[in-house]
Amino acid sequence: MPTTLYHFWGSYCSGIVRIALEEKGVAWKGKIIKIGLEKEQYKPSFARINPKLVVPVLVHNGAFVTDRSRIIRYIDKNFSGSSLVPELSDDCAEMEKWLDLENSFDIGSFTYANLPKTMYKLVVKDFLARKALAKRRMDSNPELRDIYEQKLTYVKGFESRVLDPNHISDVMCKTEGLLDTLEAHIKDRKYLAGDNFSLADIVWLAMLTRISVSGYANWWENGKRPAIASYFKNTGSRASLVSAKIVPNRSFWGKLSYFNPIAMLQTNLLANEWVDN
Repeated sequence: MPTTLYHFWGSYCSGIVRIALEEKGVAWKGKIIKIGLEKEQYKPSFARINPKLVVPVLVHNGAFVTDRSRIIRYIDKNFSGSSLVPELSDDCAEMEKWLDLENSFDIGSFTYANLPKTMYKLVVKDFLARKALAKRRMDSNPELRDIYEQKLTYVKGFESRVLDPNHISDVMCKTEGLLDTLEAHIKDRKYLAGDNFSLADIVWLAMLTRISVSGYANWWENGKRPAIASYFKNTGSRASLVSAKIVPNRSFWGKLSYFNPIAMLQTNLLANEWVDN
């Protein structure tokens, strides 16, 4: 059975896993779960694969691996290719520190915060649809009731947070604080932990890419955070990031498609589906 990844192209965590797969040179087959308007992750068949109802999920040798942090470690351990974990214990500790820091980045709230204000009504409708669907699935699949109840509780909590201006303001401030920490660390370094590219670089480059395509590359451009600008330009140009398709097409039409409101709703308006840590 080929290595299979249940994923969605616009999913932040799916992108992180795809980078790891590409870095290790893994031949993998993708199975798209449309987590936008279609909400395929709510299907009972997927609930039995991942009770958290989120992507990504990696299938390898009959094992179903969930949680993007577990998946990228699994990939590094179980596939050949250059190691994505440093050899030295001090460098390993550094890598873990940066993995933890990136994990504190509230990608869900950040994504919602940067949707056009004109999409507010669509956001509200989307939350209503998610809650209604969870309730319907709960009633029609009593054996999966606990799974859908947990999802419903999560969606309600997430809705209250992302529609709170104070929470969103706090998220934006904390994100800039994380960038300040990165700026101080990455000076005179090529990689975050040790002399080689690691899991820490994967998640931080994914984070910087999401910030950039959301319109905030000015947080490090024009001399504001020059170390990050250099790191993102040089290390962020790795072939794995291109083949993992976490960056929108650079052509005019590619960018227009990526930032089209409906396309954004289907790809970036997925924050309450990304948390699987």
